Amino acid sequence: MPLSVKRAIGTTGVLHGAGHLAAFAVTTILFLQWKRRARLHPWLLWPVLTFAFALEWLEAFLFGGAFEWRDIATDTAGLLTALLLYAILRLPGRRS
Repeated sequence: MPLSVKRAIGTTGVLHGAGHLAAFAVTTILFLQWKRRARLHPWLLWPVLTFAFALEWLEAFLFGGAFEWRDIATDTAGLLTALLLYAILRLPGRRS
C-alpha cells in the first residue's frame, strides 16, 4: 500500500513488525494443518516464504516504495515461530 494509506489505517509504527509476525505465523499454522506427513512440513513452507517475497515485490512495484527486507525477515521469523510452535504442541506419537 502507499505510505499515506498505511498511515491512515494505522499499520505503521511500533506494531508494524508485530503485525507481520502474527500474520505469517497464522498463515503458516493454517498451511501446516493440511494433511501431510509431518517430516515434510519444513520443506513445504516454501510457498509461504514465496508469498512473503511476492507481496513485498508487488507492493514495491505497484506503489513505487522500497523493497523492505526487514518485512521479509519479520515474515520469515513468523513462519519459523509457527513451525517451532507447531512442532512443540503436536501430540507425541500422533501421525499426520
